Amino acid sequence: DVYWHLSAISVSHRLLSHVNGICLLSACTFFASQLLYRRGPAPRCSLSDLQRRADKTLAMPSSSDAYDAFSSPAAHTAVDMEFSSMQSAQSSVPRSTSSDKTLYDHDLVMVFPRREGGELKKPDDFTLDSFVHLMMGKDPDRSHRSNKIVVDPFQRVLRTPRCYLDERGCDVVMDSSNDHSEESEQRRLETQEQLLKKEYEQFIGNTEATTETRFCELVATAIARRVQLACGLTTRMFLSCDADEIIMTIKADNDDLRIEADRTNYRLQVSNKPFDKTLHVKKLKTLQREMGDKEWQNSIDHLRHTRGCANEDAEYPEMDPLLVSRGEEFHPELRKAVDIWGHTEEADGLFVEDDTCRRVQGNHWDRFVTSIFALPYDPLTYFAPFAEYRHEEKYQPFYRRYPIKWGQKKEETLFSQKDRIRLAEGIVERHINADALEAAGYLEGQMFALHDAKALHDLRHSWALHWTMLYQPLHKIRYYFGEKIALYFAWLEFYTKMLVFPAVAGIITFVYIEARQAVTGTNQQGYILIAFAVFVVLWSSLFSELWKRKNGLLDSLWGLSGLQESFRYRPQFRGTKSYHPVTDAEEVTFESKMKRRRAFIVSILVVTFMVGIVIVALFGLFVLKHWINDSDNLEKNNINTKYQTPLTFGVTVVNAIQILVLNTVYRTVARKLNDLENHRTDAEYENYLVIKVFLFQFCNSFASFFYIAFVKRIAEGSCLYEDDCMQELRDQLLTLFIIRIVVGNTTEVVVPYLKYRYQLFAERKAAYTEEKTGHNYIEEQAKLVPYESNEAFEDYNEMVIQYGFINLFVVAFPLTPLLALANNVLEVHVDAVKLCFVHRRPFPHPAKDIGVWFYILRFMTYIALGTNSALILWTSDLFEDQTGTVRAFSFVVACQVCLVLAVLVERVVPDTPHEIRLLQERYEHIVNVVFKGLFEGDNSKLNEVAERLDLQIYPNHEWEESKQHYA
Repeated sequence: DVYWHLSAISVSHRLLSHVNGICLLSACTFFASQLLYRRGPAPRCSLSDLQRRADKTLAMPSSSDAYDAFSSPAAHTAVDMEFSSMQSAQSSVPRSTSSDKTLYDHDLVMVFPRREGGELKKPDDFTLDSFVHLMMGKDPDRSHRSNKIVVDPFQRVLRTPRCYLDERGCDVVMDSSNDHSEESEQRRLETQEQLLKKEYEQFIGNTEATTETRFCELVATAIARRVQLACGLTTRMFLSCDADEIIMTIKADNDDLRIEADRTNYRLQVSNKPFDKTLHVKKLKTLQREMGDKEWQNSIDHLRHTRGCANEDAEYPEMDPLLVSRGEEFHPELRKAVDIWGHTEEADGLFVEDDTCRRVQGNHWDRFVTSIFALPYDPLTYFAPFAEYRHEEKYQPFYRRYPIKWGQKKEETLFSQKDRIRLAEGIVERHINADALEAAGYLEGQMFALHDAKALHDLRHSWALHWTMLYQPLHKIRYYFGEKIALYFAWLEFYTKMLVFPAVAGIITFVYIEARQAVTGTNQQGYILIAFAVFVVLWSSLFSELWKRKNGLLDSLWGLSGLQESFRYRPQFRGTKSYHPVTDAEEVTFESKMKRRRAFIVSILVVTFMVGIVIVALFGLFVLKHWINDSDNLEKNNINTKYQTPLTFGVTVVNAIQILVLNTVYRTVARKLNDLENHRTDAEYENYLVIKVFLFQFCNSFASFFYIAFVKRIAEGSCLYEDDCMQELRDQLLTLFIIRIVVGNTTEVVVPYLKYRYQLFAERKAAYTEEKTGHNYIEEQAKLVPYESNEAFEDYNEMVIQYGFINLFVVAFPLTPLLALANNVLEVHVDAVKLCFVHRRPFPHPAKDIGVWFYILRFMTYIALGTNSALILWTSDLFEDQTGTVRAFSFVVACQVCLVLAVLVERVVPDTPHEIRLLQERYEHIVNVVFKGLFEGDNSKLNEVAERLDLQIYPNHEWEESKQHYA
């Protein structure tokens, strides 16, 4: 009794001292973020105002109506009056009218600068030649030297011949022959150059140099003309509040999207039961009315011929009858797995019932376990094949439709919001090189899509500001932000929930150690550290394997299996034109391999130099800490020894600040080095950037821990706290971890938000009067901070470094997983708040995994085997009586045992569930049969020709005569 009484008192005191600060910090940060977004006086047409108008106009459903919220169009009708009042006289492109039935007003937005005064400093930048060079990508130096027109394909804004228009606004018919001679190419380039010169003269009024303002207007108008005439899309332009920007909205109708989907083989999800009378009565009638009886019957006949019906009496065929309708009879295991994963037919109805999204299956623990090994129940979970879009009429009923509300009307559309954005962007990018336009300074950021007021309202209240870690609306996030961002939050949710297990184990370990020390009066950690270290090794290996399974499940659910990354050259890439040795396709290769090798060597030297700066800074800080901990030094300098502990803590804080500052500086250096290496694609650029930044930040973030754990006792002779290096390592880990949490979460949200508010304030101040010129809904979103690729990079990087904290030195402070768990609960909402409040709507990039980050996580898992083994053997006091030889031998054995356990976990847990592989193969077969015509039972194929029937058995002596009979 006395033992446990003393233990409880000591443990309670120590545990509360470590944990209370984190709990208070998390609570304060959350409430601060809540207060932060209670805005003051908003502009005349703020986002909140528009949402209130949209609620009244569109009768916004509750947040439970999830499916409706994701396919509904933005409530843009509420700002049409704003457009009318803000339309500028400089906008020479009127809003085109279309007879097509269009459900969305705006798919994309482009923001062009409208600067002034630049002609005074650089008059040669705003001339006719400058306009031609920008649009064609003409290289003036090389053209002058070779006495012919030389263009850079990565710098030309206008990509295709359709972009070159005559004075009537019609595209010029170029030489359609397959003549690839240099003379023919020069004739085409000369024609394009003359057309651009005429366009400049018509807009400016002469061929002389113009002002920067007129030049910016010329560029914006030229792009708008190509978007309308070459891309076939609708545009309209208006000036910003203080007239320093030209904002252009782009709209695509359904026919545009269908053509682009067919041209690019865009993959759309198939409807499992498009002809079922019980779940799809309204869909059946709607599709039949749109197609007509003849085409409708052709579709039914085709599906019946290729897939069949659930039974002989069924009136309508099904896409997958033996799994959907009769799965319990024909494929019981596969059907059971699909049901466990959360498949529901409810999402494929015309409209989801109001109470569908409110139903939750099982208690919190069941949903917690299900979310790790499978998927929790969600009415948007829908397993069906993904097939390339085909425009033929008979295939149209086979694709899944998405319900939307437009005013008081309920309809269905073939393309979800993310599909519309991708296809519209693809149409524009095929003709307009937006990257080159941005690199030249005539486009502010990339094209972006406007936020959907209803869907954003639902995401804010059901996700960003909903304080829970048990459920992430992954399907909502995917429909709105795309698979790449959805995968990040899926991984973050999975990582956070998996942290529960080491957090519980860490609490038990910490309590046991503190109780033991309270009773014995010593600092011995106990052999429980060994068990905890082995547990963390197994956990980290299991974490990687289970995430691969979860990733495979999401790939199958979202149709990402076999996804090929789009290959697009970076506009900054420099190379020479060549032809592919196999396909003869035109491509661009590196100018010089030797030059690229030199760039890589420079990168290695710079990274090494930066790591050297880290080592020097760390050495100086530890020398300072050693000097402070020497009481004689303090007395000689008239410093009271009672300040020794605060000064030591101050050095640790300075170390944390040094880590954050150098990380920030190095990110800029790494991007410069990446630019120097001249990478061809964005994916290649990002992968090399990830490797550079991780290598440096790994050294910068963990160098002090390696020094304290393995070097300090040898270099300085002792550690702090009566030569207890584990205690010093624990304090260093706790201090740096908390500072990283506070600074990271603050800068992620507060800084971008303050930039956004300052931009709005500056615009209103520069305008003549706020009553006359206020921000409309589109301009407000244009002022939001762009969510670029580096944002996702920073989010992953932050979590990966945290993963290192809880793996590499976890035995020094077993409560580290608990702190990481508390931080991640906050991190989910911080990242969600960034997306829903601070940033523009990101482009919905597709992605099938988390990329190179997964391999970095695996790398740190293996490094942790060695660090934790070394901590137990050399830094802790468990083996202080053993010789160095015994410790070294034990270290090798421990690492090998842990490595065997990690590999065993990898072998026991399959990467992809057996049912998922079967489902993927089944879906591939369905697509081949229904959409590609690879049907084995097709009677249209050629058969063997029948021979004349002869069943007579001839006697042996008549064998020769029978051969003549056959002849």
